[in-house]
Amino acid sequence: MVDLFEHWPLVGGIALAVVVMLIGLVQLLKRGQWLPTLLFLLAIILFGVGVAVGKPSVEGLAVIVAVVLATGVSFLSEYRSDQEFEKLNSHKDAVPVKVMREHQVTTVPLEDVAVGDVIILETGDEIPVDGRLLLANGLMVDQSLLTGESEPSAKKSTHDHDETDGPDKLPCLYRGTQVIDGLGQMMATNVGDDTMLGQIARRLSDTPEETSTSEARVQQKLTINKEETPLQQKLTRLAKTISKVGYIAALAIFIAMLVRGIVFSTPREVYWASDLTGWLAVAKNLLSYFVYMVIVIVVAVPEGLPMSVTVSLALAMRKMTRAKALVRQLVATETIGSATVICADKTGTITQNKMQVQRLALANELLEPTNTDATPTPARGMRQLPTRAADWLAINSAVNSTGTLDKSSGVPVVVGNRTEGALLLWLHSNNINYAAERLHHPVLYRATFSSEHKKMTTVADVCGASVVFVKGAPEFLLQACSYITTPNGIARPLTEADRKQISMQLAAVASQAMRTLAFAHRVLPGTPGRTEEALLDLRAQFEVMLVFDGFVAIRDPIREDVPDSIDRCRAAGIEVKMITGDNLDTARAIARDIGLLDDQATLMSSEEFNERSDDEIK
Repeated sequence: MVDLFEHWPLVGGIALAVVVMLIGLVQLLKRGQWLPTLLFLLAIILFGVGVAVGKPSVEGLAVIVAVVLATGVSFLSEYRSDQEFEKLNSHKDAVPVKVMREHQVTTVPLEDVAVGDVIILETGDEIPVDGRLLLANGLMVDQSLLTGESEPSAKKSTHDHDETDGPDKLPCLYRGTQVIDGLGQMMATNVGDDTMLGQIARRLSDTPEETSTSEARVQQKLTINKEETPLQQKLTRLAKTISKVGYIAALAIFIAMLVRGIVFSTPREVYWASDLTGWLAVAKNLLSYFVYMVIVIVVAVPEGLPMSVTVSLALAMRKMTRAKALVRQLVATETIGSATVICADKTGTITQNKMQVQRLALANELLEPTNTDATPTPARGMRQLPTRAADWLAINSAVNSTGTLDKSSGVPVVVGNRTEGALLLWLHSNNINYAAERLHHPVLYRATFSSEHKKMTTVADVCGASVVFVKGAPEFLLQACSYITTPNGIARPLTEADRKQISMQLAAVASQAMRTLAFAHRVLPGTPGRTEEALLDLRAQFEVMLVFDGFVAIRDPIREDVPDSIDRCRAAGIEVKMITGDNLDTARAIARDIGLLDDQATLMSSEEFNERSDDEIK
């Protein structure tokens, strides 16, 4: 013990070397790299035999050091790659969720949603937790992630006390499924790992090799896709081809060295020595030849080539994340450098998504929002149906809407659709409480906005009458209007002269890069029942013979860096296309302001685009 203590630097160095070698072996075996593992073991044996003979093998020591260094670099690279994927995966929990807290609708991150929270669901939302449906209005949910069924399922709130769960149950909603249509409110019952999606993910982490079809869909949903990209597939095929050549060359080198050792080595009696030293020398030579063969194989076989691409792509994904571009597919990182065309959405991408009502058109007159004739009055105190177009428009903006304002910070912040938020801010500036209007005019039926029809319809109870409120794109809404509200409150037939004047007003506003939203209403005859089923029988009357109340012009400021970005893309040979749901006049004005519309540019509606063949589009 004293001798060991006196020579502790040597003992410590040997112990450290053994630990490092064991770690290297474990890492090599863990990643399935059998050739480097074999080379590592042979190098250790070769070095040990050399020490026993009295001639330590420099080659063996060099191979050990090289393998340890290569393993360390590979381990650090792979570890860093996994860290990048983990950081990207963590972003999925930063998704904002609309919840009802303290009688106010607010937005919280997904990880802050708690059991008992009431969550607001709209078309296009991904359901963030498991829960039970409290209210539903035509709610259709895509549950293909869990069931594999492509058809969306209708969901309804029920009053029974069925304790069983499952995607087939009407009131049961599950995390990861998608709202295809309708509106709803749900109460969170399971969050995080307690959700059905979380339980499947936990089973996958315990037994990753036993994966069913549904679990595979969940795994792809929850994690960054690490499937091989086209470049990695090509490199893998190239590596296999090189490997075959490497094996043949290594075998030829081993045979050549063996023949050379037998024929030319001296003294020949070493090979037939009967003592242990002679056999060790023979073993040392054979091991040396074998090590050279394995070295050639390891060097010639590019096992790390596909892995190096994975590491590079992971680092590129992290770099793009820092640039506010979240990438969930490796193939996107690989191919984005070859992009030749960028199709950009207008709202929120080219513009700031900070919409404000700038103009208000009522009774064929283009008015400023500050004009007293265009100022609505609170309708919740009315005992009879309103007559002024401004009042109809105000009720329409408040009731025929799913947006809300979060006033918890003292300053109203839009939660939900930004266009609807602009209307609610307009009501707020006129001292009208949209929440009180909704409470005073309960919704009886609602058909949410769709990109196909470009309008939203709501039936509400206004002073005991069932009133249809419609808002949407003017070019679609005007076709359904037969009457117009006049300044004296009397609805008269909508003439062709009225339509031309309204169209001129719309074109004038659109030429100033403002989007327009038209409003109309209709009082349904009689007093139908308050149930949704009773109103469904009258759906054919909801969007015909409407009374046109006016339209608003909403401005969304353009991002300051967009024109410069477009110029840089063009300089790099990348074409930029703008896609928007606005009308052609508004699109033309915005494209002109950002420098996208020049003499060679093409402005095309979706109808014109769909009429063209694939070759014409190319």
